[in-house]
Amino acid sequence: MSRQPLPWFPILMIVVGTLLLLGNLEVIHDLGEFFRDWWPLLLVLLGVWFLLEERRVPEIETEERLSLERGEAEHADIHLEFGAGALRLGTAPAGKLLEGTFRGGVRYEALPGGRLTLEPDHRQWWRFHEWRGTRWEMGVTTEVPLALRLDSGAADCELDLTETRLTELEVQTGASQTTVRMPRAAGAVRARIESGAASVTVHIPDGVAARITCEMGLGSKNIDTTRFPESGGIWESPDYAANPNRIDLRVEGGVGSIRVT
Repeated sequence: MSRQPLPWFPILMIVVGTLLLLGNLEVIHDLGEFFRDWWPLLLVLLGVWFLLEERRVPEIETEERLSLERGEAEHADIHLEFGAGALRLGTAPAGKLLEGTFRGGVRYEALPGGRLTLEPDHRQWWRFHEWRGTRWEMGVTTEVPLALRLDSGAADCELDLTETRLTELEVQTGASQTTVRMPRAAGAVRARIESGAASVTVHIPDGVAARITCEMGLGSKNIDTTRFPESGGIWESPDYAANPNRIDLRVEGGVGSIRVT
């Protein structure tokens, strides 16, 4: 039998409320001084909590299946607001805008014209182990032009966009590992990736040209210069201007790594 997660947020409220009550009753004479002296204890308790959660095997019973028709939409604009967990993205069946399974739950808003926003169902947001147990496995349409945006935190993300008609990609990620496979025949694509303490790998299919600009803080970059020779801080395919399938990729990173192949 699995252990139920402790209700940490209510416990925190009880502790804070108790301290405030003791202050009002003058059992603790100087509440400000008490907090000033003892607030590091909160960090200690938080660390203990994380250690206990690491030893706990999270069980996420909530798994939803979502299937959305493309309808008459002539393009798709999909925004994924993903926090912590694992995300796997591929292609959806014919006629679908998006289809997949969402472990940990999902909330979405669909608007006319193929506009769609998805986010994890974190209504019980204090349960940290559920964030890490979130896993999305989904496919997106390959039938119409696609603009895709991903906002992720401490996540493991794999985006296979090889068969999509991607026109624009924006990725903002924190302490994560992200792999992106770019489309092989989507025409001109604009892509921007902003990362924090992240490892980002971008695969560009053979026969697709690219122009790459990369600004890293304390991170490292590894760009295939045999395919994308560097000149003046820009890595560019020799046939970039003439190739109908080309990617304009801009990468900005902090403490992490970027690899383009």
